[in-house]
Amino acid sequence: AFMVEHDVDFGLYPEAGFVVVGRSLVALQKLAAYHRSQFRGKVVAITGSTGKTTMKEWIAQAAPDGMRLFRSPRSYNSQLGVALSLLMVEGDEDLAVIEAGISRPDEMARLEAMIRPNIGIFTALGPQHDENFIDWGHKAAEKAVLFSRAECVIYNSTSAHLTEPGPAASHKV
Repeated sequence: AFMVEHDVDFGLYPEAGFVVVGRSLVALQKLAAYHRSQFRGKVVAITGSTGKTTMKEWIAQAAPDGMRLFRSPRSYNSQLGVALSLLMVEGDEDLAVIEAGISRPDEMARLEAMIRPNIGIFTALGPQHDENFIDWGHKAAEKAVLFSRAECVIYNSTSAHLTEPGPAASHKV
């Protein structure tokens, strides 16, 4: 099956299915958001400049025996990668751990709309993509958008830029 932005000669691909959309990334993100809305397990979202993949793998290794856990593959944390990760969730898992990364302002709102995490983890801030943000406070605020509806946010309370993680309830570690 293919999501495409332009008409295709469907006769050339008799075994394939096609959905023609205006913007394939937007359509894929909407599909991922719908798929996430059907998931009844807990969703943990991880963001930060560094450490997202390592944290995700630590959580997977520390999960109790018998817990059904999904984790986003590799570093699928972009606008496309998050959508693909969410679409891989089968639905019978107890926990889904999803990475979310941004490189520019205003990107996290689209990721939050798809992921809608129950729990958030903010790993750390670093110099990655500094050129696209006013300062680290701006970068932290943009990343914290991911946690606007989260029940709990885990972050380093000694980090000056993370002391206000946003409107979500928080748990300092």
